[in-house]
Amino acid sequence: MTKIGAIILTHSQLAFGYQKILEKMFGNLEATVFLTNEGLSEKELKKKLEEEIEKLAKEKIIIFVDIIHGSCAQVAAQVKKEKDNIKLVCGFNLPSLIKFFTYKDKIPLEELLKEVIASGKEGIKEI
Repeated sequence: MTKIGAIILTHSQLAFGYQKILEKMFGNLEATVFLTNEGLSEKELKKKLEEEIEKLAKEKIIIFVDIIHGSCAQVAAQVKKEKDNIKLVCGFNLPSLIKFFTYKDKIPLEELLKEVIASGKEGIKEI
C-alpha cells in the first residue's frame, strides 16, 4: 500500500486531461485525486480539498497545482499551513508527474520532491 497520496488540482478541466494520460501510462492511480476549481468559490474549493485529503488518509500527500500564484495554489497553501502531512508543488508538467508516479513508492519523500521538480525543469527546453 502506498504511503504517499497525490492531489492534482488545476484550473478548468486540465487535471482530467492529465488523468487520462497518466491512467494510460500507469493504469489505476492508487491514492490519487484529480480536482478542478471550476465553478467553485475559494471557500468551496478549500472545503472540497480538505474532504479529499481526509478521504486519502495518507501519511504524506503532495498537492500538485498548475500555476504558482493562481487561486488553486492559494487555497492549497492555506490547507498546507493547517496540516503537517502536506507538500505543495506549483507549476507541474507531464514529466514531473511521470517521475512522481514512477518513483513515489521507491524513494523517500524529500528525494522524490527534488526529483519531481528537477524532472519538470528538465522537461522544458528550447530545441
